[in-house]
Amino acid sequence: MVFEESVVLNVEFAEAVAATKAALAAQGFGVLMEIDMQQTLKAKVDKNMEPYVILGACNPKLASAALDVEPNIGVLLPCNV
Repeated sequence: MVFEESVVLNVEFAEAVAATKAALAAQGFGVLMEIDMQQTLKAKVDKNMEPYVILGACNPKLASAALDVEPNIGVLLPCNV
């Protein structure tokens, strides 16, 4: 099952995160949360892994319109990137 779309960038991880945030902003999305999975899993279950960040992004106008049509859509908000 495919549930993601991937893009490979030939840059450092921090630069890729910054570029992703800028691309989201250019489309009207703000980042409401940032989860550092590498840090969290190391602290919680002593797991070592490559850098991995989840960005919770939201476009307020689109979110509002979606909630007007389907109030339960909130279970899918914000969008994870």
